[in-house]
Amino acid sequence: MSIWKYKHDRGGDTSALSVSITVAAGHGVIGQNGIAPASGFPDAAINSTGDLKAFDGTTYSDFVSGAARPGIDPDPDTYRLTVRKGGLPISSITFQPILSSPTATELDINALMLVGKAISATPQQLIALGAGLADLDTKKAQADADHAAAVQSLADSAQAQAQFLASANLTPWSGGDHTTLPSAAGNYRIMTGAEQGQVWTRSTNGATATRSPALESLSNNDYAIPNIIIRPNSVTIKDEMGGAQTKIAYTLENFGVKADTLTDNTSKMQMAVDSDEHLIFTGLAGGDYSVDGTVTATNPLGRVYEFRGQSRILQQATRTPALKLVGAVDTEIRNPRLAGLGAGEWTGLSSNMGRLLWLMGGQDVRVKGGLITDFGYAGLYAELIAGLIVDGLKVVGPSDITVNGNHNFGIKFASNWDEEGRPGGIIQRCNVSRTAQGIFTGPGWDELLIDLNWVYDIMGQHCMYLNPGNDMTVTRNRVFRAILNGIKVQASFANRGNSKKNLVLTGNRAANTGNWAFVVSSIYGGLDEGGNVVPQSYFLNPTISNNVNRSCLGGMEIDTVRDIKFDSNETEDSGGMAYSFRNATGRGRGNKARNSKTSTIQMLQPVSGGRIELLDWDVVGSNLDLTGLSGSSDQRNMIYAENTGQVIRLSGRFDVGAGNPDYSLYEAIAGTVELSDLTLPRYKADGTVLNARITGELAELDRVNALTWYASPTIPALGRKGRGFTPLQTLNGAVPPNDTVPYVAG
Repeated sequence: MSIWKYKHDRGGDTSALSVSITVAAGHGVIGQNGIAPASGFPDAAINSTGDLKAFDGTTYSDFVSGAARPGIDPDPDTYRLTVRKGGLPISSITFQPILSSPTATELDINALMLVGKAISATPQQLIALGAGLADLDTKKAQADADHAAAVQSLADSAQAQAQFLASANLTPWSGGDHTTLPSAAGNYRIMTGAEQGQVWTRSTNGATATRSPALESLSNNDYAIPNIIIRPNSVTIKDEMGGAQTKIAYTLENFGVKADTLTDNTSKMQMAVDSDEHLIFTGLAGGDYSVDGTVTATNPLGRVYEFRGQSRILQQATRTPALKLVGAVDTEIRNPRLAGLGAGEWTGLSSNMGRLLWLMGGQDVRVKGGLITDFGYAGLYAELIAGLIVDGLKVVGPSDITVNGNHNFGIKFASNWDEEGRPGGIIQRCNVSRTAQGIFTGPGWDELLIDLNWVYDIMGQHCMYLNPGNDMTVTRNRVFRAILNGIKVQASFANRGNSKKNLVLTGNRAANTGNWAFVVSSIYGGLDEGGNVVPQSYFLNPTISNNVNRSCLGGMEIDTVRDIKFDSNETEDSGGMAYSFRNATGRGRGNKARNSKTSTIQMLQPVSGGRIELLDWDVVGSNLDLTGLSGSSDQRNMIYAENTGQVIRLSGRFDVGAGNPDYSLYEAIAGTVELSDLTLPRYKADGTVLNARITGELAELDRVNALTWYASPTIPALGRKGRGFTPLQTLNGAVPPNDTVPYVAG
């Protein structure tokens, strides 16, 4: 036994204070002489100095009770000491009576507070606790009443079901599961929690009915006997006004499908999609839904196929589609999870053999979320659909795609055109990796948005290879680590004559590609009378802006594009050329280049009679590595232009940095050049003079700091030499007619 010490702060209060000590284990109240009934008070109190004392009504003495010796005795129960004034609790402390050492003879309860081994409560907390306990007592009584009502309701439901079965002449089918039912019988299923999967047949005068449509939907409380179905689940869809509606749905398990990774579910899953019901893939058995063939949903209208949990449709056969939707309208696949056996063999096979999720034909089809892995030809393959949305899908290719070469696509939108063309749709927030090509779109997809996708670790060709119809927007995508290009957009053939396709390519980021970061090109259609390349299908006024690439082999290539708008793009640490313009017209402003290994700007195959303006350049570091480039290579110059009959206008600031180009500006073929507000470097990084060479006409030369020139321009009467440009040598006041005389700025 030990003396219990406890100090209570009276705060000047001289009232009589009693003490009760209760044990959490339900032993009641403990007092000076042991445990007393829980309804009584112990003979303990707080004396005038605030100390805990035993009290017999007259005399105070030490309060003595049991306490555990640390390391010797087992842990005691939890105690609560409550100080009361006139029967009302005014303070409380909860603790375990454990002595400070094995030899201690006193238990200092206040000291337990200081070391965090006791918890106190204020009067307000005690009052709130009492009120809460009273409220719980009231709610318990209501809960007991509700439980009794629920039990009675369940009993009433069971009785009503039995009465319904009897009145409808329904008896359980004893011949096995529903796949064994005679085809002539009018069979349907009652889906309740206790009877999921049981099959019932309707009897008429002792014989099975000859006609009863299976799984037919109900409407307007139409309870014709052959059509009654009690369904076990639901999905939520949006109505035309954007509101949410709850629709009855079936789990695949209702059709005998098993997610055990072992059973071939092809036929039973086909029965499920043939029911034309909303379906839920729950994976109740904890495994995958294995199939050994293709499950095809034909002409689903307004259906929802929703995957819940982690179970997948697992295709056990090589080169075989797992799930195919044909002619779907207003149909949504939520969180699809599909997996195959990998790449499979490609040689000699039709490409449709490796499409894991195949969408063919239809309108307003949506794929929301999900994961597709380990496929042969394409994870998701879609064609001939108006208004297709793929949102948030993750696609991971097989571990080895080499057997398929480049015929392995994460998401492939195949040809989508017919005589009138089809509006396209959206690919957004998708994540595609470890494929030969990431996202591919074939010709004919009009009004297509490619937005906020991540595509990376592409082991065959391009992160994105886009063959648009009219009005394509490619924005805010992230592409990196590709064998070839990051994003390649090519205006391809369509069967509607020479197409003019609107394109917006903006806000994209690319890094670590084995070729160009971005490519925009058109299909060649031959040459006109002037020898210009005529695009068969090309972009009209494309906007290419605010795209950034880092550490790619090449920055941006623009090929056979007319009237381009090319603004605020940026290339950094290019392993080759920063920008290439081939057979292009248009204008750009505010573009940047940093540290390109070869040329900063290359202009090839000029458009006779055309014009290209590239203004306000900001270039630092060019031609940093000329290893392996021949002396005549166009990549040995900061700016290289082939120019016949096309007007080229340049302005901006160019700094070679650590580079040693042959020329700062090299115009290889005579043409018209307009230079204004242009700063070209005077020296190479090695300290030698850096020349600019122009062989064509200078239509305008204004505010140019081209410090050293080799030039033979003919300046027309309407042109002007401009400020800061003075020839070292003239012939009778005329510009020298050959390219052997240097010119320097004044």
